[in-house]
Amino acid sequence: MTSQQKVILFILMIGNFLAIISTSSINIVLSSFMSIFNSDLQTVQWVASIYLLANGLIAPITGWLGDRFTFAKLFIVGMVIFSIASVLCSIAWSIEALIIFRFLQGLAAGIVVPASMTLIYLLIEKERQPFALSLWTLGAMFGPAIGPTLAGFLVSSLSWHWLFLINIPFCIVALILAKFYLKAGEQSSSSKSFDTKGFLLIVIGTVGIVYSLKLVETNMWLCVALFVFSTGLILFYVLYSFKKQNPILKLSVFKIPSYTYALLISFFLLFNLYSATLFLPIYLQNIRGISVFETGLILMPAAICMGVINLLAGNHYSHHRLLLLGIIGISGTVIGSFLLGQIDLNTSILFIIITLSIRNMGIAITFTVVSAAGMSEVPKELSGHGSAILNWLRQTFSAVALTVISVAFTAITLFREAQGVPYKEAFTQNISFIIIAGGLMTLAAIPMLWVCSRSLLRLMYRSPTVDKTT
Repeated sequence: MTSQQKVILFILMIGNFLAIISTSSINIVLSSFMSIFNSDLQTVQWVASIYLLANGLIAPITGWLGDRFTFAKLFIVGMVIFSIASVLCSIAWSIEALIIFRFLQGLAAGIVVPASMTLIYLLIEKERQPFALSLWTLGAMFGPAIGPTLAGFLVSSLSWHWLFLINIPFCIVALILAKFYLKAGEQSSSSKSFDTKGFLLIVIGTVGIVYSLKLVETNMWLCVALFVFSTGLILFYVLYSFKKQNPILKLSVFKIPSYTYALLISFFLLFNLYSATLFLPIYLQNIRGISVFETGLILMPAAICMGVINLLAGNHYSHHRLLLLGIIGISGTVIGSFLLGQIDLNTSILFIIITLSIRNMGIAITFTVVSAAGMSEVPKELSGHGSAILNWLRQTFSAVALTVISVAFTAITLFREAQGVPYKEAFTQNISFIIIAGGLMTLAAIPMLWVCSRSLLRLMYRSPTVDKTT
């Protein structure tokens, strides 16, 4: 890579890092927000889930916005909005205000992430893209490492306001550098009209699906009706998009097998990732009596391992190694999940650190290789839409996964308590069950990984430029 490309990649890494750390830093302090704002757990959880939902809502139009205004400008605008939203979050006077400002922050992050990913594929040569992507993804890997520890330190030593103010210096650095370096490779402006109908179908459908799951415990019939209706809107958009000349999301990217299978694999990984991310901090703080700061320190080694292995996997990735690296990653994920799922009320902290590290390294390897494989054959003219769809579905699924896991976890815990099982024991047993279930689900990704690998290799050897002797 040239020196200019390295600076550009650094800028994009800052944006991705801030978007991810704004998720991981919140999870560990949700219990603190309950006392700070005198609110209940269900309301406080919206501080985390509304961010993911906003990500999913804005992502569908980033492809159109990038075509219309260029992805470089889109990235800069997203960073400006993120800065403003971070300041607003820091001065929130109630839990309702914080949720609203987090929604705005999530919208900004939903612009920054797909725009930065697209710029990698637009500005960096193809043979260096897997390594560049692994560097860019370091934000997603080190975010969970630094986020909880940093959040614990800021809340315990300063105040919760600094959870958001800490973003500002990074935003300023990224914006200053972007002013001078993020100019090359801009796409020409597009005069295509905005697909309002398609956008409304996606937004209403996405919100309806996520919100319907929130109604499981209060109104089952309304939950089912809203879920079916919302899913129907998304399916209607699929039919509509193939008839529309310039849809808001060009679903033609799904004709690329590697992209489709990589996306499906990431869904299994996300469910497994959240199975521990959501409840381990609560287990350590509320069940084991460990402080917020100490919880962050316990979670840090696993996240650091995740970041390091991600970089190594990206540096050694090739289409020929996709299946091998993917199986190694899935194996580590399953083994680590099974071992971590053995936790009880007296499990050694060292055991938790080691097994969580094994699991996270497996997830990192798999995520890195499938992300590189998924976007590798997407044409440049569709790269913006490919990134937008990827981010939209991942964020929406993340919000759905968080909701499903939370509702199921709460329901099972209450059921076991009703049977006379003590709360702490019931809570711990449920964590064990969910983590092991998430690991077993990951096994379903193996046949998809095999098909994806075969598809990419066939494309390679059909290419007139490929050197078949390598």
